[in-house]
Amino acid sequence: MDHPSHVAALRRDGAAAVVAATDGIDAPVPGCPGWTVADLCGHLAAIHHRVGTIVRDRLMDPPRELWGVEPPPPAERAGWLAEGHRALVAALEGADPQAPVWTWTGPRTMSFWARRMALETAVHRWDLESAAGGGEPIAPELAVDGIDELFEVFLAARREPLFGAEPWRFGGDGERLHVHATDAPGEWVLRFAGGDVEVTREHAKGEAALRGPASELLLVLYGRVAPGAGDAELLGDPEVLRRWTATARI
Repeated sequence: MDHPSHVAALRRDGAAAVVAATDGIDAPVPGCPGWTVADLCGHLAAIHHRVGTIVRDRLMDPPRELWGVEPPPPAERAGWLAEGHRALVAALEGADPQAPVWTWTGPRTMSFWARRMALETAVHRWDLESAAGGGEPIAPELAVDGIDELFEVFLAARREPLFGAEPWRFGGDGERLHVHATDAPGEWVLRFAGGDVEVTREHAKGEAALRGPASELLLVLYGRVAPGAGDAELLGDPEVLRRWTATARI
C-alpha cells in the first residue's frame, strides 16, 4: 500500500471509530481488558492529536509534553476523537510521504505515520465495534499490510527495550508457524529459535498452520481473538502459535 491508500484507510476507519464511540461509553472492550469504550476512545484520540501535531509541525524530536495530555470527560471523548482524526487526516494528506519527521523507529518519514495511523485506527475501530457485539472485518489489503508491519516494524523494534517495556523473547527450538491468508496474497513462516523469531514471506509447511481471512489473522496475531473463535483455523501444534501470542503484545 502507498501513502494515499493509507490515508484513505485512516479516513474511513477513523470515521467508523467515531460512530462506534458515540454509544455505550461504559461498555467493556473485549480486546482491551480493563478498558471501557470511553477509555479506548480517549487513547485513540490522544494518539491522533499527538501524531497530528508531529506531522503538521514536522517535528524532528519526540514531543514529550504531548504524552501527558489528559482526555476530556468521557461524554466528550467521541467529539475529541472526531476533531483529532480530522486534523490528522488533513496533515497527512498535505504531507510529502518522504519528508523527514520524528518516529519511534524507522523509516523516519511521513509515510511511516500514514501506515502506522491507518493500522492503529483500523484495529481500534474493530475494538470499539466489538464492544457492541459487532466488529466489521479490516479490509484484506490493509490487514495483510498490518501483518507485514507487525513483523517488519514491531518485531524488529521490540528486540530491544521500547518505551521502558521488556524486549520480546520467544522460546523455541526451530518450530515453525505457517500463516496463510485465504482472501488476499499473503503467506508468512515464523521460525522460533534461540529466544527470537525469524520471519520469511513464503509458502512452507510448519509444525502449525494458521489459515483464514487476513483480518482474522491480524486480529489473532494482535491477541484480539483466538483461532477458532472466528474464521481463522489453527492446524497442528497450538503451542507453536502460543509462542507468539504469549509474548507479542500490541
